[in-house]
Amino acid sequence: RVHGDTTLYMSAASPPPPPVIATPADTAATPEPSVPDTSDDPKSCSEIVVYEPPTKTLLGSLWRALKFGSGAYALRAVFGLVGGVFSRRRRAAGAQRLVVSSATAPEALRFGLFVGSYVGAYDALSSTLRWLRGTDDTLNRLVASLGASVTFFFDEPAQRGSMALYVAIRAGYIVVRRMVRTKRLPDLWWAPYGLFSIVNGPIMWAAFLQPQFLERSYYHWMLNISNMTHDGLDKAIRSRNRALASGADAASIPLVPCTDGYHSGDCKTAHGVDLVFGFGRASLMYIPVHVMPALVFSWRSLIRHPLASINKLALSIARSSLFLSLYQALFKSTVCVSRWAVGADTDAAIFAGGMVTAAALAVEKPKRVTELLLYCSHKSIWVVWSAAVYRGLVRPVPNGDWALFAAAIAVCMTADARDLQPAIEGARAAIFGRKAFPMIAAEDNDATDDNDDNDDGGAASPEPQPADSESSARGVPLELRIKAALAEHGQGTGLTRYDLFGLLKSDDTSTEGAALTQARVTLVLAQLLGRGKVTFKNNFYHLALKK
Repeated sequence: RVHGDTTLYMSAASPPPPPVIATPADTAATPEPSVPDTSDDPKSCSEIVVYEPPTKTLLGSLWRALKFGSGAYALRAVFGLVGGVFSRRRRAAGAQRLVVSSATAPEALRFGLFVGSYVGAYDALSSTLRWLRGTDDTLNRLVASLGASVTFFFDEPAQRGSMALYVAIRAGYIVVRRMVRTKRLPDLWWAPYGLFSIVNGPIMWAAFLQPQFLERSYYHWMLNISNMTHDGLDKAIRSRNRALASGADAASIPLVPCTDGYHSGDCKTAHGVDLVFGFGRASLMYIPVHVMPALVFSWRSLIRHPLASINKLALSIARSSLFLSLYQALFKSTVCVSRWAVGADTDAAIFAGGMVTAAALAVEKPKRVTELLLYCSHKSIWVVWSAAVYRGLVRPVPNGDWALFAAAIAVCMTADARDLQPAIEGARAAIFGRKAFPMIAAEDNDATDDNDDNDDGGAASPEPQPADSESSARGVPLELRIKAALAEHGQGTGLTRYDLFGLLKSDDTSTEGAALTQARVTLVLAQLLGRGKVTFKNNFYHLALKK
């Protein structure tokens, strides 16, 4: 089976011979593999693909929509509840009212409706297109994603622009990853750190001087996590800037002391103490951020290895909390130094304070730096766009947020799995199923694939080589590589799709050329059915050989 509603048949005219695994003894007697390599010849096998009509898949689409729509609603309600814990006004209303307001929030209900309707519409459209066109390709996924994007209007109007921008940033990063993978862009390890410094300048500039350019919920979260208040910042920093902007003489308006609304006590003591208490405030936020994904995606590891999983979670929470505490302490300290060095609260000084926060990344996990960069990029671009609209430099286009979302989600749904972050790829596969996307996407340079097995003079190595060797995928027939892997891993061993990809082709397209298409890989695996069984369960391809 290629898909849940697809059946593939091998040609009965010339059934393939049973697989034979080469051994060192066979190597001395036979310089060539005992099984002819027919996997790379598209004419050696024929396939008949039959897709079920949409009337038979509609019930599955509805169930998928209900399941993930309710899950999205619950997730949004939980995050609203966590946000309410940081809000003094919502905490004052009482715990019961806080829970009820989070569960009945319109943004949570409409977000669940949007996610559920998109999932159901995309699944139904893609199934219909497969049945009508008789094929499953990127065009189907593109049309289905564009058609399902109309469900974007189910989301809360105030959230649509932010949602569209968030998905667009993710799509842009997918394009960057593809360009790096194909060697069109250099892979610079320091690039995320430098970009993080740049994008945080506008965020902190807006938070201190122009908060109307920030999303209201995000601005209040920043105030709570840094132990500051809107009125305090207005009194200590913004009031003097407004007076100067209206034409007042700077000499007649002295600089307001930091202790008058910004922080209490001496600057050094205040920021040192706040660094410790900031760790506690950050922990309250990062505990659900790290624990919830672990409960959803890594619950098996929590059950099998509870102590190791808890220790790993605790370390991740501690590092993230220390990062956020350092982030806000570095910025606040830089502002204090610049205020007394320059004698004013200038835009440049506040912007520089935001850039200094990148130093806090030194304590965070390197693999989380990119995720933090994408999150802050979303907020930074929102600030720049809002400021440009306010100053009349640009004009919003009617339904422009929907157009941006439709284009961005199409990129995400048609992207090669290798160009997605593991979390995004896993979420896409969990929602729509891994079999709804190609296991290995074909590249455009098919010409290099035709001569791939002849790179070493046209003779295939008769001895199976380790799958992780750089030369194992060069000059070795495809079927022999699979058999070598089965012999190495043993009978009944589950190979993830990433393991299969490493066996069939190297990830380095510059040395191995084009990757195999999903259909050709399936044909090769089907040849093993004469001696074994190939099943797909729990995101694993299980290859069990008969004795």
